[in-house]
Amino acid sequence: MWSTELVRRGRGERTTAKTPILLYRLIGGAQSVAACCEIGRVRGVVAGMSLAHARALLRPGEAAGALVAPLEPHRDAEALRRLARWATRFTPVVATDLPDGLLLDVTGCRRLFRGEKRLLRQLLDGLERLGFTARAAIAPTFAAAWAVARYAADDSSAGRNGEPHGGGPSDWNHVNHVNHVNHVNHANHANHANHANHANHANHANHANHVIIEPAMLRAALDPLPIAALRLPAEQVDLLAAVEVRRIAHLLCLSRAQLAMRFGLGLLRRIDEALGVAPEVLTPLRDESPPRAEREFESPVAQPEAIAIATRGLLEEVVAQLHARNHGVRRLVLDLRHADSSRSQAALVLARPTRRSAHLWTLLAPKLEAIDLDDDTGARGCDHLALTAAVTSLLPPIEWSCWVDDGLPGPDGPDGAERETLNAESAEAELIDLYTARFGADRVQRLQPMAAHLPELTMQMRSALERISARALAVPLEESPRPTLLLRTPQRVRVLCRADGVTPQQLEWRGMTLPLEVLSGPERIDSPWWVPGCGPGWDSQNKPGSRSRQERNCSPNQSRDQSRDQSRDQFRDQFRDQSRDQFRDYWRVRDSAGRALWLFEVRPQRVWFVHGVWG
Repeated sequence: MWSTELVRRGRGERTTAKTPILLYRLIGGAQSVAACCEIGRVRGVVAGMSLAHARALLRPGEAAGALVAPLEPHRDAEALRRLARWATRFTPVVATDLPDGLLLDVTGCRRLFRGEKRLLRQLLDGLERLGFTARAAIAPTFAAAWAVARYAADDSSAGRNGEPHGGGPSDWNHVNHVNHVNHVNHANHANHANHANHANHANHANHANHVIIEPAMLRAALDPLPIAALRLPAEQVDLLAAVEVRRIAHLLCLSRAQLAMRFGLGLLRRIDEALGVAPEVLTPLRDESPPRAEREFESPVAQPEAIAIATRGLLEEVVAQLHARNHGVRRLVLDLRHADSSRSQAALVLARPTRRSAHLWTLLAPKLEAIDLDDDTGARGCDHLALTAAVTSLLPPIEWSCWVDDGLPGPDGPDGAERETLNAESAEAELIDLYTARFGADRVQRLQPMAAHLPELTMQMRSALERISARALAVPLEESPRPTLLLRTPQRVRVLCRADGVTPQQLEWRGMTLPLEVLSGPERIDSPWWVPGCGPGWDSQNKPGSRSRQERNCSPNQSRDQSRDQSRDQFRDQFRDQSRDQFRDYWRVRDSAGRALWLFEVRPQRVWFVHGVWG
């Protein structure tokens, strides 16, 4: 059994294979047997009997040396999760089957181990080296592998009284390869949910601790098993036994309509899952809890220096956990519990995943200093510290150069060009982190490219801490040149055209009259026809005088600039009634002062604006 095996391993040399182990739980103040080892099972000990009764069933010498301990389900579940993470070396899809099993989906993994038989052998050998004796089964469905691993005896018959192989529901560790790995006392089952080429039917005489079921042999392997192998509730098993239905073969001979009427649809679902008619979803093991370190003080501590030293130690522990997972932290949270039961918290949000402790401490130290710890009465002292990497990301692998241009081996690490690139990226992220910690996340922004139709919407101000989306990075650069400076609000001007009535010749702007030289144009940009009633400079979803969605994403400082808002509203109001047939004609011109300007004319209104300037 999984629980007793863990107890035996935990006691080390103080126990031997001949030492009986009894685990109990308190029920109404009485000690009741929850689990026992193989020795106790042979002596007649079963779960539910009193501990005194179980001791009386053991032989005199065994009772004196028996190891009695309380059952710890949480400890057993955590140990099972650790073993499941170990099993990911055989397949990435592993799930725990509490209280004593694992489910492994090895679909597609057969080639990596040169066959399912070798895979099973390596799995069982690995468990044996860890101190567990395992019984495994591979089958086309999770339910079938679970049933065969737990209930099929060496002669393909079930254990007595319909109990799992070994005589009790928890007497074996089970490992199922595409389906189920159970860890109890001494055996594991392996199920394989590979519905197409599932390995050969194993010879039970030669491979007593593992079974491989071919799809064609699925029904034959299930027929002799007791109906409890279908994972039915105990009450339902008793009802079926009352009408002499004890084997799966007996159950499959009955009418499905009658079974559904008398025992419910759950029974049919279990049958279909075992036969592969109904799918069964496996919930794989997720990553463990986020990296965390904590420190408990014997008495409240109010000295900032002591808190800083303890926090720095916690940071090093968290960074070590990040290194072990090859992760970087994006959000770091420091939680302090005070002696008066109040709490203080400091959080860091980083622009880029990192695990550089020096940089993290540079950001965390000022926040720690801002927490009020000084109190004459000591009521605000801290008695508990916890540092958690709440949000982490997998760091990308770095390709290191081994050779330089002169053909000689290069130094350890990247060459000069790679080192410069890496340093530039990390330096930019660390600079953003410092600015954010100093001024606030809403005051540090960057331009993000957008896949927008109108030029003024192709860039938006976003928080520098936000990741640039893959869609934004995929926005292609414009083939036609764009000005170095794009005005936030196009400025209306007067333009005198040539005789053709189209080409600009003279510009009246900011009280000056300037002759123009046309460099290129016109470049026509139509209204976004996919937005109803939208034309150049007008968003139909916003009323005149209101801010657009893009403007609402701007920083608070920009949104508070009333003069810019008013000019933008005026620009929008001029075209709020324009139809989809309107368009802009853009021209690149040079004035007499040598400035290159970007003009556009809204047609058919024939209104001109300056939209940008080249540096």
